[in-house]
Amino acid sequence: VRMMAATKRGLEEGVTSKDVRSELYHRINILRLRVPPVRERREDIPLLVDAFIKELSREHVKPVLEITAEAMDYLKKQDWSGNVRELRNTI
Repeated sequence: VRMMAATKRGLEEGVTSKDVRSELYHRINILRLRVPPVRERREDIPLLVDAFIKELSREHVKPVLEITAEAMDYLKKQDWSGNVRELRNTI
């Protein structure tokens, strides 16, 4: 069995505050992969937007649309505190 977990808070903080059991932390903390938030990798936004447009086009059986340069510039300037999920919901 493989398990992947994600959290907004640091697990170390959770162990310190007793919100996360230390045994669980040590079992799941074998390999740590940090994925930076979208606001730290703005160059990925056009790729993500394109993928979301295609995905939603298939899902809703609608023709693939393109986004204007102005709209893309706007999307690149946002902070995306909700990260990739917020970007997808916006699209």
